[in-house]
Amino acid sequence: MTKIDEERDRLRTLTDWEPYLLAHSGLPGPRGNLELAHAVALEADPDRILRYAAMGPEEGPIATGEEFLTVCGAIGLGRLAAEADRRRQDVRVLRKALGYCWSVAAAALPAEGTGAMEPWMDRDDPDLRWVARENLRKSRLVKAAPEWSASWRHRLGVAR
Repeated sequence: MTKIDEERDRLRTLTDWEPYLLAHSGLPGPRGNLELAHAVALEADPDRILRYAAMGPEEGPIATGEEFLTVCGAIGLGRLAAEADRRRQDVRVLRKALGYCWSVAAAALPAEGTGAMEPWMDRDDPDLRWVARENLRKSRLVKAAPEWSASWRHRLGVAR
């Protein structure tokens, strides 16, 4: 078990983190407890991270040890940004896959596939609209369900 893991376990047992963080920050001193700061960044919820990151010199004066909370917040912001970026990438991958696979399923079983697509075809969600349009452009779907495809292409303004 690493020191970061130990600190994470310890944080999970605490209801009030700040006294522990300040007592174990290593500040003031030559080296802040970076393992503890990393553990905070991994364990803290977004509200705590934002609160710590927003602390200015009034709340976390430099050379007192209290600036450690701001450091934890800054590292936590990095974690939140990385998670948001990963989610955006996951959505892009899922969107591309759905833009392809629904027409394959609907072409294999036209009645079932088109019936499953119907409930989300004219939703206002931009991702669902994109998925619908992409699938309506596929020849396999047009061949399998020509009238249905033509009707939805017209309704959604999709050019072939």
